Amino acid sequence: MERCLQRDPLRSDGGADRGAFVWLRPGSGQPGLTTEPILLAWHFWSRTLPETHVLIHTETNASSSRETSRVTFDTPQRRLQGRTVGPARPSAGFTLIELLIAVAVIGILAAIAIPNYTRYVKEARVADGKAKLLEVAGRLERCYTVTSDYTKTGDGSACVVFDVPSEEGFYTISPDAIGSVSTFAYKIKAEGSSDEVACTKLWVDQTGQRGSTPDGCW
Repeated sequence: MERCLQRDPLRSDGGADRGAFVWLRPGSGQPGLTTEPILLAWHFWSRTLPETHVLIHTETNASSSRETSRVTFDTPQRRLQGRTVGPARPSAGFTLIELLIAVAVIGILAAIAIPNYTRYVKEARVADGKAKLLEVAGRLERCYTVTSDYTKTGDGSACVVFDVPSEEGFYTISPDAIGSVSTFAYKIKAEGSSDEVACTKLWVDQTGQRGSTPDGCW
C-alpha cells in the first residue's frame, strides 16, 4: 500500500516545530491505524534533511497482522563506518612502477641538464684565456714603448718569456708561430684543450686585431 511521510508541526510534549514524522494514509490526511505504521518520532536537534538520508524499516508480525516501523538516519559518517574505500595497500614504500617512473624522470632531466651545464662551464673558462692573452699583449706594448722593440727590455732581457700559463691553467700563451714576435710586430695566441674550453684558440696582434677558433669567441 502506498504511504507518504509528513512532518508533524508539534512535538509529542506539545512543543513547537522540532516535530516528528507520521505515516499518513493517502488522501486521508490522518495517521494510519494499527495495521499501518504508527507515529514515527525523531527530533531534529542539530541535523537537517539535506545532510542525511532517512531509512525506514518496516516489519510485519504474521500472527498479529501488525506492522512495526522505525526510522534511522544514514549520515555520511555512518555510511563510511566499516567500509574500506579503495584497495588496501601498505602505508609506506614504493611500488616497482613508481620507482621506474622516478628513474625515467631523473634520466630525462639529466640528459637535458648535464650537456647544458657542461657547455656553460666551457664557455665561462674562455674568459681565463682572454684575460691572460691581453695581459701578455699589454706587457709587449709597454716594452715597445720603452725600447721600440717587442722582443727585449732596456737591459736586454726578453720582454716576455714564453710559454705563459693562464691564471686558472686552462690556456697557454705563446707566439702564434716561430718568429711571430719580432722587433716591430707580434702575434700571440692562447691555446686550450677542447675537453675543457669552448674556444681552443684565441689570438691577437700588435694592430689590435683579434681572432679565435671557432669564430665568435671574442
